[in-house]
Amino acid sequence: MAIKLDKPYVKHSIASESDDRVWFLEELEGEVLEFAKYMKDHYKIKYNDTARAHLKRIGKSTQNLRVTSSLGTATFEDLHKYKE
Repeated sequence: MAIKLDKPYVKHSIASESDDRVWFLEELEGEVLEFAKYMKDHYKIKYNDTARAHLKRIGKSTQNLRVTSSLGTATFEDLHKYKE
């Protein structure tokens, strides 16, 4: 039996409009954060320094991948710009 999950809310950058890899990496980061939120709520655990360190490391890794991809497609200047 497959469980249907709601799509997580992800705010995409302007760079993701022209670079598919940046879009997928932003989606992946949103999925990871949604899973962390689910685990916190489901098991009623509080974030501690170790959990924050793991999430920070995941965030740095996806950021590095997004920067590398955006440098290759010349969308780096739009990586941290969002539509209002």
